[in-house]
Amino acid sequence: MSFVFYMVFGVLEIFALFALMLKTFRFPYFLYFKEISVIATVVTFLSYLIRVYFEIFQVYDILLHMVLYILFFRYIFKIKYWRAIIISFTYYGYTVLVILVFMFYTSTNIVTKEVLEEPNGIYAYIIQFTSAFIAFLVAYIIHKMNTGFSFISIPPHDFMVKNRLKKHDLIVIFSVLIIAIIVFLTLFFIFRSANYISVPLLILSYLVLVYLAYRRDMTL
Repeated sequence: MSFVFYMVFGVLEIFALFALMLKTFRFPYFLYFKEISVIATVVTFLSYLIRVYFEIFQVYDILLHMVLYILFFRYIFKIKYWRAIIISFTYYGYTVLVILVFMFYTSTNIVTKEVLEEPNGIYAYIIQFTSAFIAFLVAYIIHKMNTGFSFISIPPHDFMVKNRLKKHDLIVIFSVLIIAIIVFLTLFFIFRSANYISVPLLILSYLVLVYLAYRRDMTL
């Protein structure tokens, strides 16, 4: 039964994540429902194997997620690599959201820090459900306000056309890589010692990344 709960909440969370990803870049959501269903099932199952079955350090699972999302955008959604990397940066934003939800619940004693060692328990499901709900809500607001970034065209992309990376694109990609390092350092501190010292830096760096993406959008 624990496997079923893990799959249900994990799939729900990835559906919410993709709603946030796609709406951030003004892509249709329900058009890719089948693809998202496949991605959500595969990623959640692999996550279960890593976190629960093999009990591998959870940060490696998050790294695997990032790699898989880039590959899925490239080969299933047919998006060019550098654009797939930029779209996938939304996952970092979702990670920030999960960290903030976790900090809120632990500060109010709704959940305990032992949830870090129990990825398949009720407290973990509470955090997942709350994070997914907020992500769906933000995606809905972005959709209703008709906002989001438009510098990446709706897939499939024409791979016969070679586009040179512009200066703003390189800055955004470089920023994504820097923030990836900050994300993993933050998660390492949290999982190893429940230390939140780098969380403010993570939030600030992500806001800078959003600003750079906005600047890139304005150059169109």
